[in-house]
Amino acid sequence: MQYTRPEAGAPLNGVAKLRRTDHREIEEGSETESMPFPIDIKLFADGQNLAVVDDVALRDRILPIFGGKRSTPEERWQGIGTCFRIDPFGTCATAFHVIEDLITPSIDGATIEIEPDNFLAALEMPAIIFGEVSIPQDWWRPLSGISSVCAGIERRPLQEAQIWNASELTSLVLTPAVPSNSIPFLSTHLTWVPQIGDRVLAMGYAGLDLDLEGVGDHRPLKQCIYASLGEVIDIVHANGDSSQPWPKLHVNADWPGGMSGGPVFNEAGNVIGLVSAGMGSVSTATWFGGWTIPEWQFPTVDPVNPGRFLGYAVIDKYGEVRLFSPKRSACEDLIKEIPGSAIRFVSFNPGTREHIRLNA
Repeated sequence: MQYTRPEAGAPLNGVAKLRRTDHREIEEGSETESMPFPIDIKLFADGQNLAVVDDVALRDRILPIFGGKRSTPEERWQGIGTCFRIDPFGTCATAFHVIEDLITPSIDGATIEIEPDNFLAALEMPAIIFGEVSIPQDWWRPLSGISSVCAGIERRPLQEAQIWNASELTSLVLTPAVPSNSIPFLSTHLTWVPQIGDRVLAMGYAGLDLDLEGVGDHRPLKQCIYASLGEVIDIVHANGDSSQPWPKLHVNADWPGGMSGGPVFNEAGNVIGLVSAGMGSVSTATWFGGWTIPEWQFPTVDPVNPGRFLGYAVIDKYGEVRLFSPKRSACEDLIKEIPGSAIRFVSFNPGTREHIRLNA
């Protein structure tokens, strides 16, 4: 069975299921059951703005970002924001302004790269840690790639190229501790449409590594995921004439510094944007579904089916996926070893291993 694009109500591998974009897949005739926010929102019952998130699964998926100078390795690495894993291949999303001071135009002026004297890494802790511990080197995830497909690069005669923030979206590729085909990720909905009054939940490392007690650079590194619940009070659509052309949601919540770049969830439990700015009692999310740029920025994410990904699969003669990759070349060696197998471009669910064949 072949599809040009998975649509609502389309069969999945021959099994009739109703696909609801912001709900679990449910069999036809059964009751709709919404997925919850990723944490219990009873934590906000007393009206507090921030709640601590002690969840190992979320810590695997939402990471603090640190940056520094290679020329001064003795100086403390500085916490600069939050990123989150957006696919099973090691890609993370963050806000452009989080890394803006660390990047430079590439030599050919066509894209961006980390300025040679700068470095950037995320910290991945294998468990919830209590007390003070030394940070092993293998908890750091160094950067192996960076891109912003809509970064504005301005070129003027006799001047160096300048970068301006044109989408507030950036992809980071982090080097895993060991090679893996099962990197954890957050389910993302790139085409969700908000309404005024929708509740959203932001997560990130609020106050990341701030020296609140004036101890100086020898203080222990403190970092914790916080969540903040709010309602959408204003929707700003994409506007190419604006200095900030990306679509925005204004939310009645206070998202402190350090949360920038963190995921923003809708009530179905899917990531629908990222934290862009906090302005006291009103904060701003960059909303994915207000334009098509996120589909270019995160091409492995199936834009209409949260939790599914686009890529190439080696499918054996029984119809089972033996390998899934964003690159066709990664499949070409394996197909020689499996008689009767074929390479197909598919939408793939890593959890259920269901696939939908697409035209590409």
